[in-house]
Amino acid sequence: PFNPGATRNLLDPDDDPDKPKRILYVGTNEVEIQEIDGIHDLTTAVKYFILPEEDFAALIRRTTFTNTGKSDLELEILDGLAKIEPSGGPLDGMLKSMGRTLEGWFGVYHADDTLSMPFYKMSTEPSDKAKVTIEEKGHYCLSFIESMNETAPLLPIVFDKDKVFGKSTSLESPLGLHASSVGEILDNPQYGDAKTSSSFAAIRSITLKPGENFTVASVYGRADHVTEVPGIAEIVTAPGFVAKKFARARTLINELTMGVETNTTNPLFDSTVRQMFLDNSLRGGIPTILGNIDDDTTYDEDPSVKVYHSFSRIHGDLERDYNAFKIDPTYFSQGPGNYRDVAQNRRNDVTFFPRMGGFDVKQFLSFIQADGYEPLTVEAQVYLYEDPDQAEKIAAEVTVDAKSAEILGNVLKGGPFRPGQLFELCDQLKINRTDDNSMFINTILAASSDHAMAVFGTGYWADHWDYYIDLIEAYLAIFPDGEEELMYDNELAYFFSTATVRPRAEKYVLDYTFDGTSKHVIQLDATYYDMGK
Repeated sequence: PFNPGATRNLLDPDDDPDKPKRILYVGTNEVEIQEIDGIHDLTTAVKYFILPEEDFAALIRRTTFTNTGKSDLELEILDGLAKIEPSGGPLDGMLKSMGRTLEGWFGVYHADDTLSMPFYKMSTEPSDKAKVTIEEKGHYCLSFIESMNETAPLLPIVFDKDKVFGKSTSLESPLGLHASSVGEILDNPQYGDAKTSSSFAAIRSITLKPGENFTVASVYGRADHVTEVPGIAEIVTAPGFVAKKFARARTLINELTMGVETNTTNPLFDSTVRQMFLDNSLRGGIPTILGNIDDDTTYDEDPSVKVYHSFSRIHGDLERDYNAFKIDPTYFSQGPGNYRDVAQNRRNDVTFFPRMGGFDVKQFLSFIQADGYEPLTVEAQVYLYEDPDQAEKIAAEVTVDAKSAEILGNVLKGGPFRPGQLFELCDQLKINRTDDNSMFINTILAASSDHAMAVFGTGYWADHWDYYIDLIEAYLAIFPDGEEELMYDNELAYFFSTATVRPRAEKYVLDYTFDGTSKHVIQLDATYYDMGK
């Protein structure tokens, strides 16, 4: 395991030069730890990146072993995660507050009997309710030695962490591996029920000649059912798959940030600009023009032009463990975010995507309530068909058979939808859509109406008005002649919420100060839910 005490510390005057040296590399869509072991003539590099452009989400780990010595090097390998949590139910708070009890629901299931496709899931959703809900969703791990020429066979997975770490419950020292060979671990039973498991790709023995290297790839992801795992395995083990996806992950980030490409004499500054743009995009989302994509008309000029923000999510640093990060595992992935944060990070949208026109201004102004307040949580746009006949007509255009057209027509008539949700429903309902995904979604959205979505959240904030000014000024910087039309020629809806602010006579009360020695006026319980609304 990566134990800091087992590596060199160049800042320590007592640094041991015989220990391995570790180097951390951080990229825009990758992170790598390289360990250089001069005693054993072995360099190990572990790299993580996010799998791009597939209809299943995954984190990929690539571990490259290189013989830097002058003689053959024989290795037994366990490579992967010392700990992996299952999927199922509201785990976030439960893992933090009652993790040991929660392990009673944990289990490792398998897509076949080879131990190469483990599926980590809960037996049922954890609750004290009378009705028991069977949990089907889970996390999978698929590992193999990368090959550019042939389909890679899957490696067996060691999922019983006790076989690796023994009595080292801190997972700091692999006492089990010290006592047994990898082969012995594989040849004996493993247990994955009612305990937290591991996920190690296992190689019994492999020999590297001087200068040789090989890479173990591990794919970690989430599937709705264990039966989906073999299909994913067939895709990821194809010749050169991981290498191609890694290259694409890099170019994809460059494409997303090319709008702020900067060339100065300071490459660190140039990269910082790109990274800041990327960070803002992950907080406020990157606007995608949908619907009518074939000309230069703007959202203001053409009702068939739609704007959808992908990647948007709630703000927060990693240490803010109270934030519930929710990202849809679909095409056009996104999640809800706080009003202030989303507005802050969309202030320059129209600068980089002029076809948006006044979209952001109209969206955020439509969140104003009749009492002047605005909701906290901003969600993604939804799309709607008010005309059932139009929905049926469009459904027939983007499907290949009458049955599929009927089902899709019912979906479009059934209420609001989002792009990613629509693709997911097509797969679940076995709708045979046209092969061109772009034509499919753009045809549907062009004929639909869009609607801004938000929810009250946890309170009202007083500074939201400030971002209206920023959004308007950004719009006028690109469309200076559109001020009068933007301000006076658009009808906007009011946002309606049952969360109501109490009158001042009710929300301001006399209460004790923090030290209990006196009283002061304080605002308490300022909002209530008016169910009469």
